Amino acid sequence: VAPGGSVSFKLADFNNAYRTMSGNSNRTIRYVTFSAPTAYTSFAGGLYTGNTLLTRENLAYTKTKFFYNSQSYGDYALDTLDFRANSGAKENSAISIPFRAHYSENDYESGTVKIVVTAGAKGDVSYTVSPGKTVNLSRSDFNDFFRKTYSSYDLNYVVFDQASTADFAPADGTFYCGYGTSYSTSFSRTSLADVRFYYSKEDVRDGDYELDDLTFAAASSFDGKVTLRFTAYGAGSRSVQGTLVIKSSTTASSGYVGSIRYAVTSGTSVQINANDLARFYSAAYSGDTLQYVTLSDVPTTGALYYNYYSASSYGTASREQLTAANRSVRSFYMSPAAITQYALTELTYIPSGANYCVTIPFTAYGSNDRSVNGSILISVTSNAVSEVYGVTPKNTSVNFPATSIYAAVAAATGSNLASIQLLKLPDSKVGTVYVGSGTSTPANITTAYSFTGGTQQIGQLRYAPASNYTGPVEIPYVALNANGVAIASGVFSLGVLNTNKKFNDISTSTWCYKYVTELADASVIDGYANGSFKPDSTITYGAALKLIMLAAGYPEQAPTDKSSVFSGYLARARADGLITRTNVNLSASITRLQVAQLAAGALKLDINNLSSVKPFTDTADVYVQALNAAGIVEGYFSNGTSTFRPSNTLTRGQVSAIVWRMRNYRK
Repeated sequence: VAPGGSVSFKLADFNNAYRTMSGNSNRTIRYVTFSAPTAYTSFAGGLYTGNTLLTRENLAYTKTKFFYNSQSYGDYALDTLDFRANSGAKENSAISIPFRAHYSENDYESGTVKIVVTAGAKGDVSYTVSPGKTVNLSRSDFNDFFRKTYSSYDLNYVVFDQASTADFAPADGTFYCGYGTSYSTSFSRTSLADVRFYYSKEDVRDGDYELDDLTFAAASSFDGKVTLRFTAYGAGSRSVQGTLVIKSSTTASSGYVGSIRYAVTSGTSVQINANDLARFYSAAYSGDTLQYVTLSDVPTTGALYYNYYSASSYGTASREQLTAANRSVRSFYMSPAAITQYALTELTYIPSGANYCVTIPFTAYGSNDRSVNGSILISVTSNAVSEVYGVTPKNTSVNFPATSIYAAVAAATGSNLASIQLLKLPDSKVGTVYVGSGTSTPANITTAYSFTGGTQQIGQLRYAPASNYTGPVEIPYVALNANGVAIASGVFSLGVLNTNKKFNDISTSTWCYKYVTELADASVIDGYANGSFKPDSTITYGAALKLIMLAAGYPEQAPTDKSSVFSGYLARARADGLITRTNVNLSASITRLQVAQLAAGALKLDINNLSSVKPFTDTADVYVQALNAAGIVEGYFSNGTSTFRPSNTLTRGQVSAIVWRMRNYRK
């Protein structure tokens, strides 16, 4: 485990230990008990089940049972256990915790779990594996690395360099393609070099073996790491060099993951947005479409339900809580083909308590046998965590505002922030986050950066914009307490500007400050002659049409007649088929439906490949659905019903938020 990180206990490890020691390979254990040593109380970390810290008294052999797969045999599920190290845990410190793996009360085998604190090394693509176990390499991880340099291209194949024996010793393990099959092929340190591993079946002409079929089988004595240099090749002469690191689980750094993130206050349900998962899948496989999702686990705090409001006609008509048992036999479809199929739109999380984070790991499947793994992170706090936002001139780096992040977390949770873990770093074309004033130490998404003390602190994090980049930067994080437990998630955001144009009625506390500031810098919006912006004024059809077209990439349009300064935009919109009706009043208020139709048309969003489940009960308009699928507009959710309110008008501030999302939709 890394300082500030966590490492999960795995069911199979304890069951295999029992079978190995007992010599009975047919039995499956029923529960495990522990006996924490005296040193456990002073060690910089502890065992948790969910967000509950287990005391030394809890871990007495006769006190608490951790069941393998049936709750009738214990108090807590064994696979909810993880060990979390405090951010200040000393590297190379260790603790051993004796355990008993039970088939029955008197039929058990004894062993020891050893936890070692070590930061380890992190590669461009990293995995961890237990000694004697296997880990499958994922093509999406290599593709994500390649697209950091070539964002518009996909990976074709990967070639590994020949490693030294220090980086990949024969005793470490073996690589395989088709591991455990009749067509299995093994690779040693030398035979792995210069072999082409192709990205997908469409690229078979570019390689010898499929990258997604590559597995590393660790030796039973594996306790270090394997480091391999590789080159990722794309179309033409595009290539990127990187490093693959596979570490033993005894030196693993796990941390929190949030591919998709939600933040709510206690008592507020979370409706999982199917479109969020669809966009996550499409980001991995451009042009492909999400078909269904399976869940790898369910939260141990709060509860995840299907059809919580009993309003769905798919899957089951009644509310169903998802558990470790039934989630494994459920697939949730983006576009259900029959009423017996479960709909991805019907997942709802109900919190319990406040100031904690839970994760829901999932696998998203599409066509052509493609899949990608991810995790939903849900933050539940007493009050909303305020976004920490600032602006910086282009080509000017800026340090993270540690005190502002601390204040945002404290106001939301009432707790002291000890450290943060970054959940996502900016794309290279946007900029880089470094630790300190130089460029030798890039930040990562596994380290816990402390508020005070330690060698790596929040205030030492520094965002350096890419050359001449302007636009938004969003860096999500989880806030950790002194025990390394996540108590909230938040976002530190920046606007990288040419010029900070100011309006006399827009301040940093105005809700739409970010949108107005960045759009004004991009010359998409402007204000009035008296220096105001009037964010609360109802916007006209003509003004909204201009903003939408500029955000979609249209150039400015000169008036075609004296009837309106927006007449040129109307003429161009009609010429391009964005507007087909003749009775357009440019001076009238515009509705939410009209904005959605114009925005979806201007962005040329696909209206033919949408989910069969309509998102709103008060409109079936395909342009509204397409814009909602793109994450640009949302609706209003109440007691299981989502409405769009298509006839409502909008203010200038509200349209600025929509236009901001439009402008950054394909960035």
